[in-house]
Amino acid sequence: MKILHYIAKYYTRILLFIIILFAVSNSVVKFSQNYENTLDKIRITDSVSDILCEVITAPQKDDKLSFEAKLIKSNSKSLNGLHFNFVLKNTKLNILPGDRLKIKEGKLYLPEDKRNEGSFDNLEYQKSKNLFGSIYSDSDATLETKGTKSYLRYAAKLKSEFSNSASIKLNKNIAGIATALLTGDKSGITNKDSHSLKQSGVYHIVAISGLHLNIFIMFMSFFISGLRLKRLKKAFLSFVLFVLTSLIVLVFTGFGLSVIRAFVMLVISLGSGVFARKYDSKNSLYISTALIFILLPQSFYSVGFRLSVLSTFAVLVSADIMKKIKEYSIFKNKYVFHITGVIITSFLCSLFTLPVMIASFGFLPIYSFLGNLFVLPLATPALAFCLGFALFSFMGLGFLTSFAAFILSQIIWLILNITSFISSMPFSVIKLLPLYTFYALCFMGVIFCVGYYIIKRKRFFGCISAVLILCLASGSVLLYNKLDTKAKVIFADVGQGDCAIIKLPQNKAVIIDFGTNYNEDYVADEIKLSLMKYNIANISAVFLSHFHSDHISGITTLLSEKMVKDLYVPMYYEKEDKESCENLSNILSAALLKPAKLQRLRIGDRIEIGGGIFEILSPSENMQFKANDMSMVIKFTYGKNSFLFTGDIEDMGTENILKKDIDCDVIKVPHHGGQNTKINELTQKASAKYAVISCGKNNSYEHPHKDTVKAFKNSGAKVFTTYKTGAIEFTLDKNEIKNVSKMR
Repeated sequence: MKILHYIAKYYTRILLFIIILFAVSNSVVKFSQNYENTLDKIRITDSVSDILCEVITAPQKDDKLSFEAKLIKSNSKSLNGLHFNFVLKNTKLNILPGDRLKIKEGKLYLPEDKRNEGSFDNLEYQKSKNLFGSIYSDSDATLETKGTKSYLRYAAKLKSEFSNSASIKLNKNIAGIATALLTGDKSGITNKDSHSLKQSGVYHIVAISGLHLNIFIMFMSFFISGLRLKRLKKAFLSFVLFVLTSLIVLVFTGFGLSVIRAFVMLVISLGSGVFARKYDSKNSLYISTALIFILLPQSFYSVGFRLSVLSTFAVLVSADIMKKIKEYSIFKNKYVFHITGVIITSFLCSLFTLPVMIASFGFLPIYSFLGNLFVLPLATPALAFCLGFALFSFMGLGFLTSFAAFILSQIIWLILNITSFISSMPFSVIKLLPLYTFYALCFMGVIFCVGYYIIKRKRFFGCISAVLILCLASGSVLLYNKLDTKAKVIFADVGQGDCAIIKLPQNKAVIIDFGTNYNEDYVADEIKLSLMKYNIANISAVFLSHFHSDHISGITTLLSEKMVKDLYVPMYYEKEDKESCENLSNILSAALLKPAKLQRLRIGDRIEIGGGIFEILSPSENMQFKANDMSMVIKFTYGKNSFLFTGDIEDMGTENILKKDIDCDVIKVPHHGGQNTKINELTQKASAKYAVISCGKNNSYEHPHKDTVKAFKNSGAKVFTTYKTGAIEFTLDKNEIKNVSKMR
């Protein structure tokens, strides 16, 4: 009956809520459908010429020039009018937003889904920015016309001048943080500093967001409060200055979604004062978010915007809680009240953003409340001295510029040291898995409802008991899943290379090969994210089939982070192969320094790990083959299941293993699916149900060879190719392969 009474009382609000929700859903669904349809239309295009484009964002410069632009005219009419990310490798043009460029030709790369579990989702990222891919060009670009939107060009010039001045007056680390604080350009932040900021839970201070707008508004409020004006005049001046300041911040930051959301909330707040209506911050957040989703539906796919909205909601809820607990005597002390507020706010922010953190990043910073407690108070003076440094620098006031630079350096140095200390603390982050998203959502919803209800009734002991019980229940669910007896074999997509991850019970993990001919650091980061998603913190063993770079280039990264316990390499290899000798020397040095136990294997060796057996079928001492044919061939057996890993063996190596027991359920096709005269004998002897080919798209070797693919298909095997399917995951128990899934 209470529900019916509530509906009767607030039916207008409920109806309005439903209408707005429908409008948001309709806008997002239509955008998504149009985006996918457009991608399908342009998917056959891989190059474009006679390009005329209009620059949208201020270019970023390193060894190349990159910017977002609208393609106005080209030889491909289906691309005209769409937005792309342009990368120019050979140009010295000084480009600003609004400029129109002529580019002779370029290569088009469409956005793709994730290649591996936990890796960067390029499709969702470009979708969130309404981009339809990237155009890379080696040809010269010429300036057709300059832009007419002077305010955008002026803002871009100011940002560029500030970045240049910061790089001259400040050291590299400090300049990177200062530039991010004021302009939102985070390209100058080192990997180490970025890692510390993320793991301490305060990365948002270097991302232009509603926090920065609120700080600017706070400065304006402080200025206006000191003026001796009548109330009405002061209110009018506040409205004008607040809106003007917000517009300047919006233009300067490139109309970031979080800043737009904060601006709309500010306008609603000021409007409620003008029309003498009670301001409700949570309704304001809902309306501003809904408006952005309706007008800019691509924002729905922005991870940063989702985190911003959820964090803001958590802050508003924590403010309500703080109002309730302020009545208790223990919180009369302002320092106790402040610290409690920071802890509650930080906890709720972590709790509310948990689903997004699980799905997008795979970790949760445990000590984020410490980061917020000590770092957030430093964000305001840091931003103030950034502004001072910029103004004094532009005005040519040398002494004041040096003074502002000195103070700014000390503040940022303190921020970096605090975040570095917090991130290095034991258990600084909890690694989260997408598998537990459902449990996390349930846990978050129940704990919030129960906790809020009990706090409202001022029953703190009951609240604490409920939280502890729910935490224990959640921990039990995680522990149950951790003890799962199923194993996984994942053939990762590393481009033109090889990498297989084997996850076994009792937290055992094995990697067979880890190399690529693609960007080595990028692929290494992808695989580390995959390991995190599979809850793999340490690797029991790594097997290297042979010493060519496309099979071992990423191993030094794992060794350097002391993730590897045992490293197994072949006893025999082609000593005349220069690449093999150099790579073996590097691997041995890395293993000794880090350290990892290294063992050299030969034919007949058997290694048992986590209930699985790894048997070496090749090479032997009397083999005098080329480097590829000397690859270590491994048969992995788990219960009744078997996997054959063949490295890069070719004709001679294949003929050698035909004498062995190579019957298997899954085979990693030799040498990335290259041509092999013995392939028919191999398919018959192996009689595999599944064949996996690991190779890169449009590789120079033209792998896989059509005859190799045909041979496996004719044998009845289901063939997977990583560049088409992304990573392939086999889930198995002791009796059979339970499931086969692919990323695409």
